[in-house]
Amino acid sequence: VRATREVLAKALKSPLGSTDLHLLIKALKKRPDVVHRIGMTPEQLPPLIEKNPDVAYEMLLKLMDTPLIPEYFAVIVKMDMSLHSMDVVNRLTT
Repeated sequence: VRATREVLAKALKSPLGSTDLHLLIKALKKRPDVVHRIGMTPEQLPPLIEKNPDVAYEMLLKLMDTPLIPEYFAVIVKMDMSLHSMDVVNRLTT
């Protein structure tokens, strides 16, 4: 969990390299509860979408069946529209 938390911190600041990207996505697919355990919050979603949309998409998928998803959707709705935000929303709806 610690390594995943460190990679998330990097993902919020800049695009991840392929190794870190694969590590984080693999952790998300292996343990859906990792989103909660690494300290992800709705407020962190906009920078994650803009810098690492694939990671944001995987995290949102893991949150879909939780009571927290409305908070994350509320943040998306308030975000400025961008190519990455439209891509993430499009992928979630298809």
